[in-house]
Amino acid sequence: MSMDDQVERVGRWTANRVGRRGFIGRMGKVGVMVAGGSTMAALLSDIADARVCGQSGISPLCPDYDCSETMGWCWYAVGCCAGGQLKKICDCCAPVNNVHGYCPSGTNVLCVLESCGTDPRVQLSPVTRVASDDRGTTERLVRQIRFPGGSSTVVLCESDALVRAVATPLASVLGAALVHQEVGPLASSVRSLIAAMGASSVKVVGSALPPSIDVALGADGVQVERVGAAGEVDVLSGEVAQWLLARYSAARVVSVEVDASSTTLAIAAAFAASARTALVVGAHAVLAAEHPVTAIASTRGLDALVPGSTRLDGSTPQRLAAAVAAAGPPLQRFTLVPETSGALLELAALGVPLVLHDRGSLGSAEAVLARRDPESPGRCYLAGISGTLTTPWFRRLQSDLNGYGVHLLRGVSGQGLPVISQPFAERPVGLARPGDSPPPPSAPSSSWLGWGG
Repeated sequence: MSMDDQVERVGRWTANRVGRRGFIGRMGKVGVMVAGGSTMAALLSDIADARVCGQSGISPLCPDYDCSETMGWCWYAVGCCAGGQLKKICDCCAPVNNVHGYCPSGTNVLCVLESCGTDPRVQLSPVTRVASDDRGTTERLVRQIRFPGGSSTVVLCESDALVRAVATPLASVLGAALVHQEVGPLASSVRSLIAAMGASSVKVVGSALPPSIDVALGADGVQVERVGAAGEVDVLSGEVAQWLLARYSAARVVSVEVDASSTTLAIAAAFAASARTALVVGAHAVLAAEHPVTAIASTRGLDALVPGSTRLDGSTPQRLAAAVAAAGPPLQRFTLVPETSGALLELAALGVPLVLHDRGSLGSAEAVLARRDPESPGRCYLAGISGTLTTPWFRRLQSDLNGYGVHLLRGVSGQGLPVISQPFAERPVGLARPGDSPPPPSAPSSSWLGWGG
């Protein structure tokens, strides 16, 4: 490329991206860069600033994510979106009279595409926040996520943790919202919630919920069915499993010990819900189920289980969660939550495996994420407030989910030189190359001017 061409591109880029007040400062840096060569340019790249969090006002925003004309180069900006989300910015190009931007020859900027972690062509695996450490609030948020329009069926269970764990995968298989209440007559708040969700059918789990509940719900025109009537939780779980397996096929069931820790119980309930099978508690229920078993952190010998059964274990809760998540199909949908969260069982109702992480960082969860295929769409539910990921680790999570080269991310809010060129691996998809043109033979260097080609 000739010097004249370079100067022309600099002028066009400046007109589109740099405000008047920043122009003199930029020119000073350009002078230093020209005098110092590529070495000085690399040093300045970490401290240069420009406006990239939004379009300059010269070109309008595109109405949606799709460019109806020719796609120009794209880049990422950090520090521009709430919650640490990456902003992707692209020039949509056409033969119009406007600034040139990052458009191929013969075209200029028609409009600017922007998105905060929601571009469906690139953000294949979005992150949904469940921002609470409170059990009641988490339960409500999970219901809102799973059933924003209500639920025709509700699984109502008593508040005992073991019974709730047994009821969680049942609700997942039925596609039903999970609601619990304390022992006693039907609570007015629960009655109102069931009515507000528009439920016409309720499955009741737990003998501690009296028959008066069935009568009250029946008076509201709701069809009520009892699933399991035993007072002992291990026997109850066997009854629930037999009811479920008689109606829905499953290759195996998931088991957990009666004295399992609350973390282990939540991991097992979430895994059973994601596998759409029953969770049974204790040896009696395992044998009653008459299915091969995946035992979670079991201390029993395998000879006590049905032939073909397996055991999953881990020396720490994080490693146990990792082993359980790896035992299922490729991990595409999951809940990432601090190990110390007090709402793990409530999160199990999302119906996806739990992946535990360290306070503020991914910890051993990063190894779990590394095994998933970033080219396959998925979803991460990021739960908790206390101990949740810091911003750098949240960006790392997005990188792991979507296959970004996290080493390309640099700069903070208000900065933008160098802009972050479209990752090379995305170009064959047509996100940054016009038409059906093949990608260039080699990845471009990341220059101070931020051009990708």
